[in-house]
Amino acid sequence: MTETQEAAAELWLTGGQGIDWEPADRGPGSRMRLARHMALTHPDMLPDWAPACARCGEHRRRVENTAASDLAAGALLVGAEHRAAHLFVPPRGLDLV
Repeated sequence: MTETQEAAAELWLTGGQGIDWEPADRGPGSRMRLARHMALTHPDMLPDWAPACARCGEHRRRVENTAASDLAAGALLVGAEHRAAHLFVPPRGLDLV
């Protein structure tokens, strides 16, 4: 599965335009790539943690609890991806991100 994901990710970046390089993706993969792009490239555009979002609370606590460990970078990235998802994922789907 990992090899397939890596191959699809590479083709997504280097393959020709107008071709669906990940035919099994019906949206979730695209949203995940967009969230990662937003988190890495446009962190200044991300919304703050949403007080009413339980998942935001989980990610925020994870960021705070891992700040002094080797896990800090990963927690920050995942938290930023979740915050980015608030920009384009319907509220009912945010528990999955």
